[in-house]
Amino acid sequence: MLRWVRQHIAQFGGDPEHVVITGTSAGAGSVALHLLMAYGEHGQGSYGSYGSYGNSTSTGDAGDTVGSSLFVGGVGESVFFPWQPPLRDLEWQYDLILNQTGCDSDADPLSCLRGLDTATLQPLNTRSPFPGRPGLPTPLPLFYWTPCVDGDLLRDLPYVLFDRGEYIPVPVIMGTTTNEGASFASNTSTSEEFGTFMQNNYPKLTDSQTSDIIAQYPQALQVPLPQHASWFPSTAAAYGETTFICPANYILASYTRPPIPPFNAGVNSNRIWGYRYDVTDPTNTAKGVGVPHIWESWAVYGPDAINGIGGGPASYYDPGISAGLVKPVQDYWISFVKTLDPNTERAVGSPAWEAWGTSDEANSTNNDGQRLLFQNEGFTMEPVSADLAGRCDFWRGLVPATQQ
Repeated sequence: MLRWVRQHIAQFGGDPEHVVITGTSAGAGSVALHLLMAYGEHGQGSYGSYGSYGNSTSTGDAGDTVGSSLFVGGVGESVFFPWQPPLRDLEWQYDLILNQTGCDSDADPLSCLRGLDTATLQPLNTRSPFPGRPGLPTPLPLFYWTPCVDGDLLRDLPYVLFDRGEYIPVPVIMGTTTNEGASFASNTSTSEEFGTFMQNNYPKLTDSQTSDIIAQYPQALQVPLPQHASWFPSTAAAYGETTFICPANYILASYTRPPIPPFNAGVNSNRIWGYRYDVTDPTNTAKGVGVPHIWESWAVYGPDAINGIGGGPASYYDPGISAGLVKPVQDYWISFVKTLDPNTERAVGSPAWEAWGTSDEANSTNNDGQRLLFQNEGFTMEPVSADLAGRCDFWRGLVPATQQ
């Protein structure tokens, strides 16, 4: 797709030497994965290692000959890091669909599947429990089909690759909303239900690790939320931080660590920006979901862009409380797309969006970061709190189990 864009974008008035990729939610996860993929001299050909999770034994250069010039910058809104296991751990999904379609008895099962029409396959596009996890009535995994570590395109777990510096060094914006997990969490009433929800979505978590997660998010310290059970705030906070918030912070922090040639030798930590979108809405508040997943999209793309004219939340239209922030937010994004800096053409009166920050510690993870805080009352820079940094360090330690 990026090769096609590069080849044809000039016909639409674009510059093939200045393509900026952007994505929201799973799209933001895709942006993150694109930063890791094997493109030319920045890919597997110059590193020759696939890590501990991949299945490939090839050491040839499968990178792209165009190289990192396929794109010059990236924006990830509500970055998404689900369970992303090695390919070998997903054979059961293939076996299940073969069994459901009867193709398991065919001499060429794959050709059998390819010969089926959508009317046959679509009803089977449903979620099932991950191996070793209970099914209904406990919550099924939210995301049944996820990226996987194949050893070629994705050489290792994303956290591991960012940790090793195996990413393309282009300017990026990464950020999340305040309450990412509220859109996804099960409405749990007990700590046991909380633990089951986490394990059903990250099935390699042990009971001991799950107990540690519950201890990180005690119900007594959470603010009760309207229309939700007592353990929902803890469940939402945990899922939101492990799946969205901490991955975004870790990507940004990875860019600010000392260079690890050859992958990030050219990175400039002053060209990395983070944000937290904390723009409240009366309806969301009444529903008890805070500032939910991808709520920034209504400002970034405009309130009419997703559901048509007049289809956005009332708070984003005059005289709504968020109407006045749409243009300033858009100007930051447009400025970045045009100049690879959100400040160059920012709206008059908008504060400077300062870079995430530079760390002097080679082993630092989420500390020392700062991000732009978007609120109805205005925009300001804020540091990542020590509490959040500590929880993100905790999640980083669980990556062998969460497989992110």
